[in-house]
Amino acid sequence: MKIPGGIRSGLVLLAYAFVLATVQATVTGSLSFRSAAPDLALVLAVLAGYRYGSREGALAGLAAGFFRDYYTGQVLGVGMLSLMYMGLLASVLFHRWLRKNLLVELLQVALLTLVFQAGLHLLLFLFPPLAGVPFTGDDLLLALRLRILPSVLLNLAAARSVFEAAMSNVT
Repeated sequence: MKIPGGIRSGLVLLAYAFVLATVQATVTGSLSFRSAAPDLALVLAVLAGYRYGSREGALAGLAAGFFRDYYTGQVLGVGMLSLMYMGLLASVLFHRWLRKNLLVELLQVALLTLVFQAGLHLLLFLFPPLAGVPFTGDDLLLALRLRILPSVLLNLAAARSVFEAAMSNVT
């Protein structure tokens, strides 16, 4: 029985989301650099959106966000929606003009990692998780230096080393 192309690509993206979220939840702690680890789920959503369009980017983001939220014990939905939006944003930014360009792909992974991480830390700044313990501007600059910029570098390495072979199978 032959599986239609749209369903096949969706199933392949779901499988990648499951595997990469599992790897991210279990192994990436040993790959950390300066208290930052690669965000494989984010890279999957960005690359799927950039390479294959908004439908695949949204699907990859939803699936990877679900599995990541499930494995890390967070409230289901927050990671799903944020990664879905990153996949959609990746499909909109450069997809129509510069398709499958290596430099643009890396630029997009770096840019959206920066936007994603900065957005999370900005939320911590605006809504501190501990009452009476403010998140100051100095903490924001420290997070930029110790977490956000290393995350960008690690995601760039992950985008080239892991996903070149894996994402070429999704058609």
